[in-house]
Amino acid sequence: MVGGRDVAPTDTFSLALNSYRASGAGGYGVLAGAPVLYDKNENIRQLLVEDIQKRQVLDPAEFADKNWRLVPESAWRQARALFGVEDPVVQASRRPGDEPAPRPSVRASERPALRILAINDLHGAILPRTYSWSNGRQVGGVAALDAAMDSAAVGCRCPSIRLSAGDEMQGTIESNLLHGRATVDALGRMGIAAAALGNHEFDWGLDTLKARMQGAKFVWLSANIVDSSTGQRPAWIRPWQLFALDTLRVAVVGYTFAGTKGITFPENTSGLRFQSGASALQDVLTEVKAQRPHVTILLAHDGGFCDSTCHGEIFDLAQELPKGAVDAIVSGHSHSLIDTTIAGIPVIQARSNGSSLGILDLYRTADGWRGIGEVKNVFVDQVTPDSGLGELAYQVRRQTEPLAKRRIARLAQPLLRHDDEHRESAAGNFIADAQRNVRRTDLAIMNTGGVRASVAAGEVTYEQLYAMQPFGNRVQTVRLSGKDVRAALEHALADGYPYAAISGITVKWDPKRPAGQRVREVTFRNKKKLRDKDTYTVAANSYMVSGGSGFSMLTGKPQVGESQGDIEVLELYLKRLPQPVPAPDTNRWQEVK
Repeated sequence: MVGGRDVAPTDTFSLALNSYRASGAGGYGVLAGAPVLYDKNENIRQLLVEDIQKRQVLDPAEFADKNWRLVPESAWRQARALFGVEDPVVQASRRPGDEPAPRPSVRASERPALRILAINDLHGAILPRTYSWSNGRQVGGVAALDAAMDSAAVGCRCPSIRLSAGDEMQGTIESNLLHGRATVDALGRMGIAAAALGNHEFDWGLDTLKARMQGAKFVWLSANIVDSSTGQRPAWIRPWQLFALDTLRVAVVGYTFAGTKGITFPENTSGLRFQSGASALQDVLTEVKAQRPHVTILLAHDGGFCDSTCHGEIFDLAQELPKGAVDAIVSGHSHSLIDTTIAGIPVIQARSNGSSLGILDLYRTADGWRGIGEVKNVFVDQVTPDSGLGELAYQVRRQTEPLAKRRIARLAQPLLRHDDEHRESAAGNFIADAQRNVRRTDLAIMNTGGVRASVAAGEVTYEQLYAMQPFGNRVQTVRLSGKDVRAALEHALADGYPYAAISGITVKWDPKRPAGQRVREVTFRNKKKLRDKDTYTVAANSYMVSGGSGFSMLTGKPQVGESQGDIEVLELYLKRLPQPVPAPDTNRWQEVK
């Protein structure tokens, strides 16, 4: 592979060599007699001296370039085993608040029969990032992630498979520029064998998704999506795939979050139904069993959380599965750390954005398979990033950089977004304020699931606004009755916590009352109260206006004026305000005690 492209037998290349090698010596007879393109009889030592004098200071990182590897993987693994090279260290300290999962004991001589290398919810993060917990160190990016996978694969001295549990493409300027094409290309070069279809795979419509699937070097899987008219699985979606890994036959079954239609533009999933639970997989698991695989993996874009206990859809699904039908689960969707065993099935999820790598080792036992998992942070300075993948990512970056680095404004305080989407946040309120002010409406409602990142205090760039709202929605103005406004607010409180940012109003609500009756009082900025029979203008994004996240009361309502891009609205608002811009208040949902 040269420049990220496989070498063909008919390709020709220019090659820099010393005179010894060029003569064919050292067993390189194939080079003898090759056409000479450049020869000034230069001395290599003198060239080195001149280069060092020019640089003055040598940084080893500039020369740590992993630009070759053996393929196929089995040959690479055998070579590492022959020379006794152990797995390089990728593990670093866990993030604050993480508790390591208990790990079953394993004899030092015991070797896994299969190593599963798992990522999930990459969201187009092909470049490394720094995080609040990383102490200024860069984390992730496809070049470092691939290197971490390489190290984990060869260190095992066993067959391995690389899997991605959905939401691969949507989320960054670099990926969204070509609707995920660069991310799909990168995943293929990383050796990903299969990816689950996540809900965000549908963000650009079925035509774009099909194009990305057809252009991928890996298979996309989902067994619980059916045609809403026929009940049959669409021909363009594979439910499962069988892989031959050395002497192992490994079946991978896909699963997509069953609530996808409720959190995606309706037209993007038109004609599809997302079935839920083990019953949606029953026929596929029967079909898989008939093929007698050694291992069956459920690759599920469905998640959960482990704190004092483990809870969520993926654990419910694991408990519903017939005993012995699935040997391991690779999970996604919830952006959480999962490394546990439920109903005898090991489950792993590696946070999000390529910041971590999930490693799940399967061992043969008399009773079936035993799994031992680990989730590792991927620090760039602990690996030698793949040069080809690094170049791919930075080529895309160079195309987007002029737009990404454009300065917009300055913030006096950060606009923080909470991982818990039911908590009121400065980031969500600021977006709602922008929409209400630019659209000149009575109020604004913003779904908190659409707020994807915080923005730090200081200079604000277009890239930061894009990270906060990467979905490319339009901001619209609709006319609603007071009754419909109240219904929208009640819907936001349906789970017992606010699931929306609001602007222009303050809502007093009672969590002790039943769903649909929790709003006690709605007060506008001019101190007037919401009245059911009055009409109000409401700013909201196009996803919500189409009924997304269950806001059906916004659909079909009269619209006012032309829509505007969501980032355009943010930019206009920021530029209107005195600099530096303060963060908004976060006391708009007032709980009645």
